[in-house]
Parts: sequence; structure tokens; C-alpha cells
Amino acid sequence: MAVIDKALNYRLIAMTFDEITWTNTVSHLIASNDGINWVDLKQYDFGWRDASVQYYGGWFYIIYTGGMSRTIDFETFQDLGWPIGVSGKRTWAPEWFVDKDGSWKIIYTQTTNGNDESSFAPYYCDYDPETNTVSNLLTCLNIDLQTEACIDLNMSFIDNVYYVWLRDDDRVIRLYASDNFDGEYHLMETNFPSVQNGYMDEGPEMVRLDNQNILLYSDPWRDNAERGLNYSISDKGDIDQWGNMQRLKGLSFDPRHFGVYDFGALTAYRHIYVINMMIQKINTIYKILSELGFVKQYDFQEGIKLDFGTQNYDQKFRNFVIDHISSVFEALNNLIQILKSNKMCDLSGNFVNESRYQSLSDDLELASFEEKVAANFNTLSQSFEELNQTLAIYGIGDNNGNN
Repeated sequence: MAVIDKALNYRLIAMTFDEITWTNTVSHLIASNDGINWVDLKQYDFGWRDASVQYYGGWFYIIYTGGMSRTIDFETFQDLGWPIGVSGKRTWAPEWFVDKDGSWKIIYTQTTNGNDESSFAPYYCDYDPETNTVSNLLTCLNIDLQTEACIDLNMSFIDNVYYVWLRDDDRVIRLYASDNFDGEYHLMETNFPSVQNGYMDEGPEMVRLDNQNILLYSDPWRDNAERGLNYSISDKGDIDQWGNMQRLKGLSFDPRHFGVYDFGALTAYRHIYVINMMIQKINTIYKILSELGFVKQYDFQEGIKLDFGTQNYDQKFRNFVIDHISSVFEALNNLIQILKSNKMCDLSGNFVNESRYQSLSDDLELASFEEKVAANFNTLSQSFEELNQTLAIYGIGDNNGNN
């Protein structure tokens, strides 16, 4: 089974790293349904530190200390460069944040004085995943810090409030809040400094599974033996009250600083990758038929018309291809219309950001909605399987679902 297929069986995924030594780290893709028990899906031959994952238009975007990449399957990666690095300065632990309007931000810390770690300051910039461009570089994030410097920013937008967790320069994890992204962010009193229990925590990451279950991850260490992620659970959803830290479960290595990507609780949200792959497969089938001279017209909104010309294929094959490609288009368009009507994807069929899912109306009939999505998704899957098998009989494509 492909890595991405395994990942879609879980609600949460994260890219983390195993620090064998400071200069020798190994990346891992891990997954979980409850945020506590994790499985190791794949180990890589590189060692990205402090990775954060976000999704857009069929691609998973990963930003980490020193670089940025994207992937559709977590098997191969496309290098996107390092747009926020500044020569002669340190830039640490960047994270994605998708605002309520769908705009993307990169939040990060960078030294203001060469390599001096006591000069780390909080910044953000805007990022456009369509064009892979950044703007407003080195815009200060307006935080009323308790110390001169900070590292490891993590931002969430919950119930119309922006929250920023970070590690202040006195090695204490603190929470700051603001009603506006631009701030000013003020200190919010929590019990987490006491939960740290003397550990010099770093790498905070907050994940809200629902109104009653919010997890806060942190990376405590006093020496190398202590390093590895712990979690703390909020008291009945109160962000200022946290239970004792406990070690993550299920992994054979000690994971470090990560950014969690939440597919969401809705069944439809788990299909974001698969639906986009369906679109790519439609394009692949269209290309094959076009090269054989079968395609007369192709339009995503209106469907396709086929013209087999003088090619020597029997009528049964022609009818089969026409019927099944039409059903694929119909099911895909129906699915996109369902998602658009519930404000879950844009006009092009790209899924919107996570905050839009969280703001869905409470009176949405989820059972009916999920049944419609599942029905259309199953139609797509069945049609592709049958279509590929038949194309293979005639020596077109293969029967492994690759076309």
C-alpha cells in the first residue's frame, strides 16, 4: 500500500525527526487518530528539522528549518527553496498558518544579530501556494514578549481568537492571544509553566480535536536522554488549564518538534488527496484517448465527446468508454457541487483551508452530506477500476489503476 493511502486512514499526520546526534537526524512521517497513539508510516534518508505540513490543490506543502518542499504522495518531493533565509542569520522552526480568509502565512523566528541566539525575534510573511512566492518578508509579529527573545512559534485560530504558543528566552513555554492577526498579542496566564516541571521545553504545538479535547505537544529536555515529544491535554477544552505531560505512544524512536496536519473529523475531508488524484487520472485517460484520435471535445464542466474515427475497436468497447468516462465526469462534478454548496471547496474544486471546515454551520446535516459524498466517491472508484480493466484488454493503460 502506498504511503499516502496509509496516511488517509488516520486523522492526523506529522513530519517529525529522530535526532540520533545533533548533526545526524532522520525524518519520519507519522500518523494518529487520537493524537496520543502514533504509527510510523515511513522513514526517510533525510533529516528535516521542525517540519510543518499544510495542504493545497493536491499537494502537501512541508516547510522546515532550512527549506521547503511539496509532495503529492510522501514518496517523492519537489524542492521549493528556502525563501525566508537570510545570509549570516539563523532562521528557525517555520510553521504554516492558514488564516480565516484562506490566506497563507509563514511564521518563524530569526536572529537580529548574526548567529546570536539571544536575538531571535518573531516574524511572519505571506505565502501564495499557487505561485510559490512570498511577500512582506520579515514583518514583525506584534507580541508583548516576556523576555528579549523567543523561538518555536505555533499559531491557532479558535473561536475568533488568535493564539500563539512559543518558547520564551527563559526556556518557558507561554501562550499569547489577540483578537486580530496583526496583534498586539498579550500574555495569557496558563498553568503550563508549572506543568513543565523544570524542563526546558521547546517546540509547542496545539491541536484541537474537538471542543473538549485539545492537545498541547512540547519537546522537553534537560539532557539528551529526556528529548522526545510529550503531550498535555486541556481541562475540558480550557486553553489555560493543562494536565501533566505524558510521553507519546506507539513509536520506536523519540520524535522531536513537529507540526501536525489535521485531515478533520468529516469523512469528506479525508478524500482531499484522492479526489484530486481522480482529476489527474481523468486527465491521463483523456490524454491517452486524445493521442489515439478518439477525443472530439473535452470540457471539465460539460463533460466530453468522443469520436473513434476509423480506429478498429468494436462497438462494445466504444460504448463502454463513452458510458464510463461520462459517469466519471458526472460523479466528480456532483461531488464538487456537494462540496461547493457546503463551502468546502472553491470554484475549481480545490479544498478550502481547515478553518473554514471548523466554521461550518452547526445545523449541517452531516449524515446526509457524508452519504452523498461517499456515494459519489464510490462511483468514481468503481468506474475507474472498470475502465482501467477494459482499457487494458485493448492494450491501453493497465489494470493496476495507474491510468
